[in-house]
Amino acid sequence: MRLLALLTLVPLAALGCAEETLLELPDPPREREREPTDEVDDEPEPETPAPPTTSGDECQNDDDCGQNAECEAGTCVGVGVLQVTLTFEADADYDLHVITPSLEEIYFGNTAAAGGLLDVDQCIIDCGPGTHVENIFFNDGVEPGLYQAFAINFDGRSGGAFRIAVSGAATTQLDGSLPAESYARSDDLLWAIE
Repeated sequence: MRLLALLTLVPLAALGCAEETLLELPDPPREREREPTDEVDDEPEPETPAPPTTSGDECQNDDDCGQNAECEAGTCVGVGVLQVTLTFEADADYDLHVITPSLEEIYFGNTAAAGGLLDVDQCIIDCGPGTHVENIFFNDGVEPGLYQAFAINFDGRSGGAFRIAVSGAATTQLDGSLPAESYARSDDLLWAIE
């Protein structure tokens, strides 16, 4: 009842403001210019790679995926100097997270950072049976230091086994299982690049 009374007053309040004079807002403040420093940044920021045009497409073999891509569990994924791939069979929204040495996190909420790109993100909604894939690849070099990867069962629709495989500049993998719980998190997979 309160909502109905409020909704009937809103149009009347808007009409009451229609004849009032509009106030002019001042221009927003200018951004301060960066002050010059003596520090020289010799390392250019790695460029974010463009995803292959076939990323996420169904495939039978690597030939179906074209340049800078390969067939992983029936899905075309981008490849580069470093690649981190999550595979799983659960009908759930498993998400791959990679944290770089500069502590930038690449995942569905920040798909590109430190020269890496999340190019395949499957099972956001029901995806049914079969092997599903999430993939992050780095194409323009990689930062030296410690990397961290893990999986999260975002929606908890179901649970099950997964594998995180690292290839390219480093090679390692983690096999595990996530319960059917929202936000269940796997152990960390750690590796270093010199």
